[in-house]
Amino acid sequence: MYKTSRATQFKLALLSMSALGALALPGAAWGQAAASASQSTYDFNIPSQSLARSLSAIAERANIQVIYPDKQPNDIVAPAVKGTMTVEQALATALAGSPYTFSFPRPGVVTLVAAGGDGASGERVLGAVRVQGSQVAGGSLAGSTPVNGINGSRDVTATEGTGSYTSNALTVGSKTAASIKDTPMSVSVLTSQRLQDQNITDLNSAMRNMPGITVYNQGSTDNLGFYSRGFRITQFQFDGGAPMNINPSGAGYRPVIDLSLYDHIELVRGATGTFNAYGDPGGVVNLVHKKPLDHQQFTLDMQIGSWDWHRISADLTGPLAFGGKLRGRLIATHQDNNFFYKVANSNRNVVSGGLEYDLTSSTLISVGLNYQKNNELPFIGGLMRYSTGEPLGLPRSTCLCFNFAKTDTENKELFGQIEQRIGAKWTARLKATRIKQDAISIYPTVTGELNPNTRDDPNALTGIYAGTDQYYYLHDRQTMLEATLDGSFRMFGRGQKIVVGANYSMENPAGSAKGIGYDIYTGDFIPFPGKQPYAGSDVDVFHFDPNEWLEPTFPAGFSGKTIYGDYRYLNVYANLELTPIKRLHVSTGVRYSAYRQRGLKQFVCDLYSVQDSSGPCFGKQIGELTFFKYGESIGSQYKGHSFSWPPSVQWHYDITDNLSGSAIYTDIYIDQSSKLDKSGAPMPPVTGKNFEGSLRWASPSAKLNAGLSVYYTKQIGYAADDPICQGDQRDRRCTNGSTRNSGQLNDQKSCCYIFNPNQQNISYGADFEISGEISRGWQLSTSYNYNYTYVKNSQLPDGRPAPLLSFAPRHRFQLWTSYNFSETSRFNGLYFGFGVQAQSETFQTGSYCASYVVDPSNGYSNCTAWVDYAFTDPGRVVLSGAVGYKVNNVLRLDLQMENLLDKTYYEQVGGTTGGNWYGSPRSFKLSLHGKW
Repeated sequence: MYKTSRATQFKLALLSMSALGALALPGAAWGQAAASASQSTYDFNIPSQSLARSLSAIAERANIQVIYPDKQPNDIVAPAVKGTMTVEQALATALAGSPYTFSFPRPGVVTLVAAGGDGASGERVLGAVRVQGSQVAGGSLAGSTPVNGINGSRDVTATEGTGSYTSNALTVGSKTAASIKDTPMSVSVLTSQRLQDQNITDLNSAMRNMPGITVYNQGSTDNLGFYSRGFRITQFQFDGGAPMNINPSGAGYRPVIDLSLYDHIELVRGATGTFNAYGDPGGVVNLVHKKPLDHQQFTLDMQIGSWDWHRISADLTGPLAFGGKLRGRLIATHQDNNFFYKVANSNRNVVSGGLEYDLTSSTLISVGLNYQKNNELPFIGGLMRYSTGEPLGLPRSTCLCFNFAKTDTENKELFGQIEQRIGAKWTARLKATRIKQDAISIYPTVTGELNPNTRDDPNALTGIYAGTDQYYYLHDRQTMLEATLDGSFRMFGRGQKIVVGANYSMENPAGSAKGIGYDIYTGDFIPFPGKQPYAGSDVDVFHFDPNEWLEPTFPAGFSGKTIYGDYRYLNVYANLELTPIKRLHVSTGVRYSAYRQRGLKQFVCDLYSVQDSSGPCFGKQIGELTFFKYGESIGSQYKGHSFSWPPSVQWHYDITDNLSGSAIYTDIYIDQSSKLDKSGAPMPPVTGKNFEGSLRWASPSAKLNAGLSVYYTKQIGYAADDPICQGDQRDRRCTNGSTRNSGQLNDQKSCCYIFNPNQQNISYGADFEISGEISRGWQLSTSYNYNYTYVKNSQLPDGRPAPLLSFAPRHRFQLWTSYNFSETSRFNGLYFGFGVQAQSETFQTGSYCASYVVDPSNGYSNCTAWVDYAFTDPGRVVLSGAVGYKVNNVLRLDLQMENLLDKTYYEQVGGTTGGNWYGSPRSFKLSLHGKW
């Protein structure tokens, strides 16, 4: 009752805000008419010549007047202006690299504004934002481009309002905006238009549509991990700032993110150590916030869909005061939905506010605050299989869910930026982000495997799992700071570029747990409400009833382990791009990185820990609270630093104005000093190399991008279990003089490991992608990714090399294309979309217990016979589509359809005891999009 009431109140508040937003725009109709006039497109074919002549040619073609601040700029050479574009796009192209911007003091009149100058009150001034590289044939681009920033945003990377599936200004591959053609690394983008066309509303759905990404369920519907090229993606950026850590499987940040707050999402695949320090070479995701616009705009999206999907989102932006120098944006979203598996559901509320202020003509200040609250009844653990690996054949609607399960997550984000232009060639930026996430979860789980010979076998299931860690309280605090200075200077008679900067990240994760499975003080098992004690409880998964299980009463206080962490990372970097000869660009980057980890761990001494002579509970009473600090008394063992040498190198050559080739080398460094050998010495870091070669092409209009990359990555030196270590499955703590495997010392450092130079992780493959406008009205985004991974000197039972990730497909193909009929067509207003998601087979191997006995003294199930299993999940092709109609200049109606052929498949396969998740059946969403 409480949930329904709260959702209803939020919907009423949101609708009220929407109505007030519409009433607050009395001048919207006039502004739209003026914007429509400025957005008229013209065909330009102006060669590279003096800036004054280029501007005169643009003015003559578009029938406008150009006013100069002092004298005509005859001594400045402008790049060619070719293609179909608006007046603003043509002016921005001509002014690329010049010390000028422009403004519209009144319709039909353009005033040239010197960089560092200011437009008159109320004028629309597009700041001189430098973009590295050639974005259209003939030269670099400053300010808005034919594909970016045409909707009045000061963010040159903005894609809102472009109608495009590509971008020519991304920051994820560097710290300054660069075109896809001029970025040597493999980068991709999901633009605002594509997010809308495919109705992609959360980060998990977005990552499923990113080229080369494998999304893996870490245990529940709200807890996903992302993998690229065989490696985990562990770092995110917001607006290209300092990296933040994500850790869905532990007491760290979980990326439960609604996309109504973001303009687009950028992805770089591969090693990014120069700007992001430590981490696996999977890549980095950059989420770019929607920025306030320089004109009034109000959008309202309302959606309904399969399984009681309801969503409404309102977005209000525009100038607030000081002649347009102060701009704001307010976004609010509410979503309620069930899932195709019964009982599970989700409720989401989002509010965001942002301000942007032109403090001076060269100083831009922006701040924002985001709030998101998720209440979810999740499906935990997924489905099990027969012990041989065969699927159970359960209906897709099967959910081994409990009505009392929950995950409540609250995100708060405060962010800001100061950007200072220094002359015409230099820019300094300071970015800061503070994120707080709190989560409370109740995680009851069904686990076990079925004997394929009989469902009545008492050993067929391990039963309901209600162990010590059932009630979780997790919170994560992260602070990210970054300062950069970028600019250009002349050397060798040509312009050279440099970026220097530093970022600092501080994370404070914490987690507490308590459980009901057994009494941790005595070791006695507690009956699960409504069922028998844990050791003998069986579950009929073929006739599972979620109402059969009663909500448990958890013991007072947190009886499990509590962890407080303090992790700090520093990265100082410099990247120099030299152009020694025409068309050849050589970049080299160095970085110094350091980190420190310390914290507090505390837990209640139980029946087993007081018997461990090496542990902190030895000699204490059952139930006594014990704690200890780590990372302080042991000094450098919880500290680390590195200097990248040899430095990263990138070779980039402009084969033609539209085609470029690149080759890059990047180092890999991952600290593992928290792992010790049997003598107590820390393990050396993981090192490695990443090589990549690519070809990039951009159409003359810069509206279509294509790229091909090949890569090879090698990691060396992962800590391996010491082969002489011994230990059973439940007591793996290191003791003085012992050599037990993967245990914990008193200071929480793991042992015992060895450095094995022959244990190497290898990943190689190719990425191919095309995105953008094929012809007028026809947008395309398609990709093919091939990835082969293996662990050197490691084999599967059948003799094949062991892959890094068996659940990641070797081949992946994605396509989404759409067509909007032109105004001159008899089908004017109609829109069609079509998509394909295809991948090759994956497999899983493991072992299951064919026979076990329960120890009555402690309740542990001891296996007496292990049997290996292996199974393959076949490849799949899943189709999707969309159809829409533009009712008028304000309203658009869309119908999105997923899994058109209603194919039954596993989106993810796990082991025999769980981790298997069906893909979504055929579904529909109907959307009404309004823009005023």
